[in-house]
Order: sequence, then C-alpha cells, then structure tokens
Amino acid sequence: MEERTRGSSDSYFNGQGNHASLVPPSFRAPSTLDAAFSSSFRPFALALVVVFLGFAILHALVQPLAIARILVPVAAGTSLLGFSGYLLLRRHLPPQHWIHPLGAGFASVVLLNCFLPLYLHAEPMQTTNLMIFLVGIGCLFLSTPWLAAIVVVTWIGWLWVMREAPPSPYWRHFGVGLFSSTVLSFTVHHVRIRLLTHLEQLHTRDDRREKELEEIRDDLEIRVQERTRELISANATLRAEIKDRQRAEQALRESEEKYRDLVENLNDVIYARDLEGRITYISPAIESLGGYSVTEIIGRSVTDFVYPEDVQNLLASAQRVLGGQSEPSEFRAITKSGALRWARSSSRPILQDNRVIGLQGVITDITERKQAEMQTKALLAVAEDISGTFDFQ
Repeated sequence: MEERTRGSSDSYFNGQGNHASLVPPSFRAPSTLDAAFSSSFRPFALALVVVFLGFAILHALVQPLAIARILVPVAAGTSLLGFSGYLLLRRHLPPQHWIHPLGAGFASVVLLNCFLPLYLHAEPMQTTNLMIFLVGIGCLFLSTPWLAAIVVVTWIGWLWVMREAPPSPYWRHFGVGLFSSTVLSFTVHHVRIRLLTHLEQLHTRDDRREKELEEIRDDLEIRVQERTRELISANATLRAEIKDRQRAEQALRESEEKYRDLVENLNDVIYARDLEGRITYISPAIESLGGYSVTEIIGRSVTDFVYPEDVQNLLASAQRVLGGQSEPSEFRAITKSGALRWARSSSRPILQDNRVIGLQGVITDITERKQAEMQTKALLAVAEDISGTFDFQ
C-alpha cells in the first residue's frame, strides 16, 4: 500500500498518468473541493471590498464624467456586496454545495465591472482587466465546470464588444493576450487541483499510518496487560511456592534439630561408614564410649578402633549385612586410653539411587553385660567344681 502511494506521488511530480488516477475518491467528491474553495472565499470577499472601493475612487478621479457616473456606482456596489458577503461568511458559512455557485455570482459581478470600461471606452486595451480577471478566477476556483462557464461567458462578452466596437488592429493583439490568460487560468487551476490532490494523499497516508500506529499501540497495550496478568499470576504462584518451600525447609530444620538432639543425647553411638570402611559420621556419644572426639574418628577406618582378634569377624559380618542379611555383631573396641570395651553393632545398608554406598547403624556399649556374663560363668564353674567335689566324696 505504501509503495502504491509512493508511486502515485512520483507520477505526480513526473507529470505522468492522468489527473483522475491521482485523485482519491474522497477528494474527487465535489463536497471536498467545495470545502477547499470555501476556506479561501472569505479572504476573496474581503479583497473585493478593498479593490473595488479603490476602483470607485479611481473612476471618480480619472474617468470622464459620463463614464464615471456609471462605473463609480457599480464599483461601489461591488465593494458593498463584498463587504456584505464577508460579514455573512464570518457569522455563518453556507452549505458547501452552494460555495461555487455563490463564488460564480461574485465572479459575475466582478466580470461586469471588467466589461463596463471595455464597452464604454470600446478600446482594446481595456481587455487587460479581463485578462487579469481570468487569471484570478483560475487561482480561486476549484470546480472546472464553473471555471469553464465563466471563461465562456467572458469570451462571448469580449467577442460581442469587439464586434460592436470600431475596428482596430489591437483587438487581435489583445485577443491573443486574452487567450494566453485563458490558458494560464486553466493551467493554474489544473496545477492547484493536482497540488491539493497530492496534499490530500499525504494527509490520507498520514491518517492511515496514525490509525495503524493506534492499532499497534492498542495491540501492545492489550499484550502488555495480558503479560502483566500472567506475570502477576506467576508471581503469586512463585510466592506460594516459596512459602511452601520455606515451610518445608523450616519443618526439615526442625526435624533435623529434633533428630540431632535425639542422636546427640543417646547413650548409644550412631555411625555411618562407606564401602571402604572409612567412618563418614559418628555421634558425639563416642566420647563417653571410647574417649575419642568426633574429629579424631571421622575419615579413619573402622578397624583402627577394633581389637585385632575381632577384626575378621567384624568385616565378615559387615559383608553379610551389605549382601542383605541382618545380623548384629559383637566386638572389642579399643578406647583412646588403650583399654578394651565390648560393643554390639546393629547395621543396615545405605542406599543411594538404588545403589549401596555404605553402612549405618548403632553401636551399644555392652561391657558391663559381658562382665556380668563372665562373672556368672565363673561362678557357675566354681559351683560345678564344688558340686563335683561333694559327689566324689
């Protein structure tokens, strides 16, 4: 569409194409041309007041008395008519379809003022007024039929006066001048319409672009509003998720704290080790069991704290637990002071992504129980010895 508009503009400036193709339908409408003519009609009426008031004064000063008695009232009347038209147009503009007929009426009065000196003097040089008149209406009128009608009337009147006037070689000379003025009048009229056409095209294109920009702006506003609603909804969802996550993290922290308190306050030792036997976690209860601090044990092998004679049994039990069996194991642990204490371990595999990565369990100090068992066994052995002695006697 923009290319077609640009092409029309280029044709206008190059003088190519016919006139009708350059004029958009809305501009070719008579009402549109009437509106353009109406905008210049009031200044035209005011010009009539000034010009013909001056003509009335000049006629009174320079014309013979007999001719002045005719020309002065006509010029003064034309000036008064122009003033009345000016006042009327200031108060109320007539309908647009009346503008060109009204302008033709004013032009007829002006034409009368031009014909009277020509007729009364019967001199070819008075044709100059008609020449100026034709150029003037060509600059003013935007209706080709009305302009053509006034030009025809002008030529008919001039030919009639020339026929009635005494013969003179100058009539032909001024006839050529009148013809040149006619051509110039139509040329100015044609160029003015083409210029207004081009201006109308530019105005129409600007209106169309402004409308397109308004549509784009409205579309952008709708999209911004939709995007804003989406962002508000997403923001609300995100806030809800953040609150849920915060509540979950708070619950997890509380659970971890409870679990930590439970583990740290247990008398039993909680531990975890990897597949190589390195201790990855040990609860603080280890200090009361073996005298070691947590940092002294983390990263070291389990066998470093087991009595050598119990190592093989403990490792074999660990392999069975890794294989899926569930069995406790008892062993002697070496304390930091070098003393031995009996311990009982209950373990289970640690799974990550369905893969065993180590063991975790509970170590219980059973030294007192073992000592009690050994004392019981010793007492039973003494009792059996005593019982055997009595039986022998």
